[in-house]
Amino acid sequence: MQDLIWLAGLAALYLAVLGLLRLYATTSQGVAR
Repeated sequence: MQDLIWLAGLAALYLAVLGLLRLYATTSQGVAR
């Protein structure tokens, strides 16, 4: 059960980093333009 919780936390962290990278890419593109 603890492995499942750890996996869920890892997936959430991965999605958060992915979202931040996407947000950073869009904002940097907006600044470039």
